[in-house]
Parts: sequence; structure tokens; C-alpha cells
Amino acid sequence: MEIVFPNIQFWNLFRYPKLQKNKNFIYVLEKAMRILEEFSSTSPNLTLTELEKKTGYGPGTTHRILKTLTELGYLRFTAETKRYSLTFKILNLGFSAISRTEIREIVRPQLQNLASITKQVVSFGILDQVDVVYIDRVQSNAFRLGVDIRIGTRIPTYYTAIGKSILAFLEEKKIREILNSQMLVDPFTKECIELERIIKELKSIRKQKWCYSEPAPAIRVLAAPILDQYSNPIAAISIAGLQLNSTKDSFIDENLNHLSHTTGQLGPALSILGSCENY
Repeated sequence: MEIVFPNIQFWNLFRYPKLQKNKNFIYVLEKAMRILEEFSSTSPNLTLTELEKKTGYGPGTTHRILKTLTELGYLRFTAETKRYSLTFKILNLGFSAISRTEIREIVRPQLQNLASITKQVVSFGILDQVDVVYIDRVQSNAFRLGVDIRIGTRIPTYYTAIGKSILAFLEEKKIREILNSQMLVDPFTKECIELERIIKELKSIRKQKWCYSEPAPAIRVLAAPILDQYSNPIAAISIAGLQLNSTKDSFIDENLNHLSHTTGQLGPALSILGSCENY
């Protein structure tokens, strides 16, 4: 005997008991939220077919919702694997509560440990649209930088080592899209920077998997991306210190291994949150 399962709207009557009497309930919005809810720590990356099976929605409906959520930046689609994953834009829905989110609970102990080992200032940031947003920062007990970057601070991507570390691991089309939306000007000389020069720099960063910069007088910064299993960028961490305490080479030599170890550990832990490519 063939078993015919009720359609998804039938099951919604059990999920939302008052649904049948509520004329204001929007089914398509419920379907979009249901798709977002299917992503979890055990299923961080899902295909169109997998989401069809999990939700019971038809291929046309599922595809349209996925395309919409991707265009809006809440999902990222990886062409190589044909899988979707959540992006950090989900955090924007409750960004004021970011200090209580799981991401800081995961990241902060690692940042504190890194700051303790290196005796430097450690920062954690993500890409949101075309800016870097600083999510957390740990000051070393050894000293404090004169530059005050508060949690939630937004800075154009190219002007930070964290931003460059993330940009370097995006697809070139996305990189150009982001950079073309920004004023590419040297912060010290105020001269315009050629786009192709930046692209070349980012390719070098991608190859070595870290970025060094001197964003302000007397300050050195070393940053590295946090990558998922497909080498897509999730976020980045930077270590900042005073130039008078070291040379460029010694600063890199003393801190790079510790930084790489930390980003390597955080990659698997943060992969559930997805790549930042569509922020």
C-alpha cells in the first residue's frame, strides 16, 4: 500500500496550532525560516536536494527560497560542492546581543590565550558587507595600544590586516566587487591605490596565509584568516604590537606560529557559522 504524506502546510497546523485561524500568517516566510533552521552543527552545509528532503518542499519552492536567501546574504552557495551554508549576516538580526552569542564564547578563550602567550593585543573580526566588523578584542597585560578599536567598530576592508586576510580568500569577482565600492586611498600619503596592485597583494597573502601591515605610526599588525574545510574565510584574527619592541621580521617570527595555531583550532569550531563570502 502506498503511503501518501500530507503536504507541509498540513504539518504546520501541528507546529503552529493557531495557524489555521490566523489570516496574517505568511506561509512563504515560514518556509524560508524553516530552511534556515535546518542548518546545524551536524549539518552546516546542505544541498538543494537535502533541503527538499528535510523540509518536504518542492524543488521549485526550495530553489527560489535558497536563491533569495543567498541574494540577501543570509546563505552562501559553494559552486564546487553545490552546498549552501549560513553566513554571519544572520548575526545582524540580533547584533546588539553579540556579546552574548556563542561565537564570543568560542573565540574569547582562544584570544585570551593568544594574548597571554604573545604579550600583544589580539583582535577578532568578520566581513560584513564591505566592512570589517570587530567582534572581540583582548588587551595584553604587558601594554595597551594607543589605538582604541571598540567591539562593533566598522572599518573598510582594505584598510585592516584582518580585512585583507579575509579578502584574499574570496573569489576574485567578489574581491573586485568589494574593492570597487571603497575609496582605495593610502591612509598616509592620501594617494589613490591601483586596484590591480591590491589584487596582486591579496594573491600574495593568500599564498602565504597571513598578512603583515603597519596601519598607524609605531604599530605592527600580523593577521591570519580562519578558514572552513573548503578554505573559505570565516573570520580573521590579528596580533598588534609596538614597533619599538621589535623589527618587522622578529615580530613575524615570534608571533606567526602562535597565530596560525589559534586560527587552525578555531576553523572547525566556527565552520557551523559558514563562510563570509556573501556578507
